Amino acid sequence: MYGDAPGTASPPGYGKQVIKAASKTAFGEHLLFLGLSGENVTRLTAGEPILITSADMAALGLPPMVIAIHYGRTEETIAAELEAHGVTLHSVGHD
Repeated sequence: MYGDAPGTASPPGYGKQVIKAASKTAFGEHLLFLGLSGENVTRLTAGEPILITSADMAALGLPPMVIAIHYGRTEETIAAELEAHGVTLHSVGHD
């Protein structure tokens, strides 16, 4: 699901339907905008995570990073699903 080996290609279409734009804040920090459509939300709620690849980030002039967007009804549901796929959670924060 997440964390493909470095240098491997992402599944076709992952992150391609998401509107992506980059800017900087007034303090010079990198700022990434992600625009999720209704179709994106439908896919997320159907259990299809959205993956923004390092190549996507580079195309925006941003440092290399992979961003995964995952949906769940509750934070506990999300944590359980991620752990079931081998993702180690170091801390879970709430806004």
